[in-house]
Amino acid sequence: MGEIMELNFRSAGAVRTLVAWLLGLSLALGSVTTVYAIGYTPSITTAYPQLTVNPSATQVNWTVSTATCNVPSRYNVCDDGKSDIMSIGFNFTFAGVVYNKWSMSTNGVIFFETAAAGGNSTGDTDYTTTALPTTAFGGVIGPPSTVKAALMPFWADLQKNASVAGANNSAGQPANASFYQYEMQTVSGKQVLVVQLKNAVYWNTSPQLYVNLQVQLWSTGEIVYSYGAMQVMTTNPALRIGLQYPGAVGGCNTLANNQSTSLSNQSYLYTWDAAAAACPPLPTVNHYEIRHDGASTLCAEPVTVLACSSGTTPCPSASIINTQIINVSVAVTGAGSLATPNINPASSNIEPAAPSQAINITWASGSSGAATFVLNTTLSATNALQCTNVAGTAAYANCRMTVANTACIAPPHHYEIQGPASGTTCANHTFTIKAWANAAQTTAYTAGVTTGTLTASGNPASMPSLGAFTIASGSSTVDITPITFPSIGTTTFSTTATPALAGATTCNFGGSTSSCAFTVAVGCVADFNCVETSANAANTADSNASTGKLYTKLAGTAFTFDVVARKADGSVLTTYASEADKSVTVELVDGAGATVCASRVALVPAVNSQTLTFAKTGQSSDLGRKSISFTAANAYQNVRCRATDATSTSTKSCSSDNFAIRPSAVTLVTTANAPVPSVSNPTGTATTIFKAGGNFTLRATTSAGTNYAGTLDQDTDQFTSQDPTQTTKANGGTTGTLTPASLTGNATAAATAANATYTEVGYLYLGTGAFADTSYTAVDNNANHDCIQNSFSDALPALPAAQKYGCNIGNTTEVSLGRFIPDRFETAVSAAPIGCPGGLTCPANPAPSVNGFVYANQPLTVQVIAKNTTVTNATTPTTNTTQNYRSNFAKATTLSAWSAKGGATANPGGGTLANTAVASEAFIKGVASVTPSYGTTLPTLLAPTDVYFRAAENAAGGDGVTSLQTTAANSVEAGLKLASGRFKIDNAYGSERLALPIVTTVQYYTGATWVTSLTDNATTYNSALTTATPTPGNVLLASAVGLGAPAGSAVAVVGPASAAVVSGVRTFRLAAPMSSGKVNISVNTPIYLPSVSGLATFGVFRSPLIYRRENY
Repeated sequence: MGEIMELNFRSAGAVRTLVAWLLGLSLALGSVTTVYAIGYTPSITTAYPQLTVNPSATQVNWTVSTATCNVPSRYNVCDDGKSDIMSIGFNFTFAGVVYNKWSMSTNGVIFFETAAAGGNSTGDTDYTTTALPTTAFGGVIGPPSTVKAALMPFWADLQKNASVAGANNSAGQPANASFYQYEMQTVSGKQVLVVQLKNAVYWNTSPQLYVNLQVQLWSTGEIVYSYGAMQVMTTNPALRIGLQYPGAVGGCNTLANNQSTSLSNQSYLYTWDAAAAACPPLPTVNHYEIRHDGASTLCAEPVTVLACSSGTTPCPSASIINTQIINVSVAVTGAGSLATPNINPASSNIEPAAPSQAINITWASGSSGAATFVLNTTLSATNALQCTNVAGTAAYANCRMTVANTACIAPPHHYEIQGPASGTTCANHTFTIKAWANAAQTTAYTAGVTTGTLTASGNPASMPSLGAFTIASGSSTVDITPITFPSIGTTTFSTTATPALAGATTCNFGGSTSSCAFTVAVGCVADFNCVETSANAANTADSNASTGKLYTKLAGTAFTFDVVARKADGSVLTTYASEADKSVTVELVDGAGATVCASRVALVPAVNSQTLTFAKTGQSSDLGRKSISFTAANAYQNVRCRATDATSTSTKSCSSDNFAIRPSAVTLVTTANAPVPSVSNPTGTATTIFKAGGNFTLRATTSAGTNYAGTLDQDTDQFTSQDPTQTTKANGGTTGTLTPASLTGNATAAATAANATYTEVGYLYLGTGAFADTSYTAVDNNANHDCIQNSFSDALPALPAAQKYGCNIGNTTEVSLGRFIPDRFETAVSAAPIGCPGGLTCPANPAPSVNGFVYANQPLTVQVIAKNTTVTNATTPTTNTTQNYRSNFAKATTLSAWSAKGGATANPGGGTLANTAVASEAFIKGVASVTPSYGTTLPTLLAPTDVYFRAAENAAGGDGVTSLQTTAANSVEAGLKLASGRFKIDNAYGSERLALPIVTTVQYYTGATWVTSLTDNATTYNSALTTATPTPGNVLLASAVGLGAPAGSAVAVVGPASAAVVSGVRTFRLAAPMSSGKVNISVNTPIYLPSVSGLATFGVFRSPLIYRRENY
């Protein structure tokens, strides 16, 4: 057979190229290459044959396709399809990670899944094979590697043929129908998921080439690739067989050769070995070597075949290839009968367990001459076949042997199998094969090299080289080791030889020669698990050896769980310590990530390990299960129990469940802790006060697990505020903003000094869970509820209730913060009657206050606003109004007048502020309005003066809240310009037959004179006479002379109306009285604008002269 070529039958553009195949059937093994995967050791096995799958087993359902695949359907043609996600049916540990779901592609790849069952596979349908690990299915190659966890029992460009629609039965189907099926089975008490490919086909081959295989996932962790009849072609398509997983290496090319027929009727077992070496490179075969003694005189002449990676002959021991499985067959050329010897076995595998293969060649009696060896293998070598002597110490010039079988040396009479009296499932056993020359077993056979095979039936046994052995010439015995047994039971041993020996095989097991039945009676511990005790568990599943859980524990408090010795199937090994006392070292280790158990690190700080003794005297009551108690002073988020058999430290197992050790409930420690308002301590009277927005200290501490440093976030739903209208504790007030938004558990006092603020007035109540960490116990806050969800409890309930703590870390006691008062007052003028007169500079007020000018003694509206925080600068204060400054939290307040904001001079200009009291009841949501006035008493006049309004709580019953700040510029006190004002009516005269205009003017006092108040557009009066009906006005007549009878009765206003002055001036007209006279006119004005009357005279004429000049 020629050299194997790897071809890719699809271009990047998905153009398919049809290649001619030569179809043939072969039961002989071709060349198959195997390397060891780190963590997984592959080996050929007979202990795990193909299992019988029900023809009606569930078919894989295809839900995603990137090529020709009518989905979803189990019966259609499907090329490059992906399945939905399916349940494994049990927890399967792959490379140290527990999975319970899987999916696959039609191209012979199985994926391990973490997403929910029923969804689409997260794998890929890539058919272009590459070395493993591969990124074809996602992830990156490290280290560390994050590739998709996957099995490649036969990764190639495969296709599922159609089957009869609706007929879920692989029997009675057309010969070319394909079935991808899976089934859960129980074998020797173990659960097994069997995934079977029946008649999967290479894409686009004619005639079609079939692939038949099984993948077996055993609940005890074994992975088996078991192949049925496979077909061969002269040129093979690309094929890759192996596995991969995230980790330091991530995967290996287990069988890298493409000759699929070499897999026929083989089973490959993968067992986890975390200590296995990293994947070595696949060595190249430099040459093959046959070792023989140069001459044949025996009936069965032995030769040895090996593969060598070195160019040196004989092959150095270090160069003998022991990392691959290579099928070889020896042939002989020569004259006559020399070319037709019996060769046994006809073909064999060079493999890791047997890198040198012994082959017996038997020539017919009387054969004589020179025979030349030929070696056939599909894995070609760089150089030609070489031959050496038996010892491998000298090379021959050629590969010829001189045959002279004139008298054969007789073979042994029979073989005897020697071994221990009984076996266990956890030990490596050594069996000895002894050759006897006679039936009585009195003469050992040493005449020549003998070969045979050790066979086993009944209880499975695993043997190196499938039991093949060779006894060297001059010796009568050979050891076969290690032989292991996966389960207890009876194994019947025998031997075979070609040709068959005269006598039957005999056995001697521990001195007993009566039978070849070997008893495996002691089931050794496969691993340990740590689970809840039955008394503490919520149900039997949580304390079960296989499915058991570990609940959240509490730091500083002793907790107990059971350590369970288990069989390989996960059940309790009840006979543990039946033969002797057993000591188990129990540790608490870091449970995070997918790290293999043996590599898990100690907790930091560490918790001392303990030794648990399973006593032989107590075995009948312990039954493989014993409780142990730990007390961990510190808190840990992710913990696993690790148990190690002290008598066999390789048996090191971690609990299947991880758990948290939580701290105690949080205590909120604060400098603002206040007693809750009560009858004896009514609202608003507590003497310990804090300014709203000012700093105080708030810490979160735990009494147990003081290393806890988790983040506790505010849950404002647990915040309530005191109702200002109630004198005892009652919710209903406005809840302000509390900072910080989160606290770090057990932060130092220095780190949390003055770290908190609260923006409102009164009391803030922090209820249970006001500060909460809901993620610390995430490993237990799961579907199984290994802690009590939404609970903060750090106390266990009374038995028989399940012994679970709350999942959440937080305060469990309400904390009262207070009493908070406003940081300060601010005052604001809500309205100014007129703008600032020209030539004057009026105070500039920040919003919401207005700016402007007010007459002395004119009432105005001033707001007093209770504020939180502290002003950062004079122009942009960082403040907010406190909504709760009302009712019981508000205090009686007084206004005062000052020369400047924050100023030190009261009552500027000699004036007086009237109506200064602000009652506590006046405050509504932190704001009160008052209507004061400021001015002098006539005849004293007030020149233009800046007046600022200050608010301060009364000393009696107050808390000292004021608008005056330590830094005067930070005081927010509204100011206005004030000056004395008056209302002046000008004198007027004219004809009694014409209407007479009367000019009125609003004026303010400059300190030296009166000037028109040009910015006054607000002062309003009604120009109707005070005697007018039905609506009297503001114009008052007095001291009339003439103008009708009685005097003044002829005076009337033309078009009286109510209107404001414009730029300080307004004119109205008196109607023509038609008689002469005079009258004093004034206007009823507010007290802050006293009226100055004018004289209106009728009947006085103007001079007829326009211009008159006298010259002297």
